[in-house]
Amino acid sequence: MVLPAVGIVGTLVSLELGLRGRRALHPDSQPTFSVVDRLIHALQGLVLLTSPMIVQLPAGVFPYWIASSAFTIVQILMLRRPDIRKMLGIVPPLHLVPTGGSKQQANPGAASDKRLAEREARRVQRRQLRNEKDN
Repeated sequence: MVLPAVGIVGTLVSLELGLRGRRALHPDSQPTFSVVDRLIHALQGLVLLTSPMIVQLPAGVFPYWIASSAFTIVQILMLRRPDIRKMLGIVPPLHLVPTGGSKQQANPGAASDKRLAEREARRVQRRQLRNEKDN
């Protein structure tokens, strides 16, 4: 009974840390329930709903499940640290400014211009990281 409980808790913790990590990337944004947020909460509910069936699984499943959850938790926590992301060459996420809330834009070319600007900003960030690594 202990191994299934540890597996379930590990899964719930990794899902919650992933959700909080998403929100930490965009602290200025309003706390809305996006599709991804709803999906993560649905997965957490599904883990809880299936717990009676999970308890019936063979004991050999749980060491793998617990190790996988532990690795996921460590990975999430490590990748939150800017120094580790920099060491691995992971480009920090772009902080995009919301465009105002309307779903349709008056100028259809503005969306492609915005994408080009975002792409160029990522290129510049990658170049800066490479230069910092070389120095």
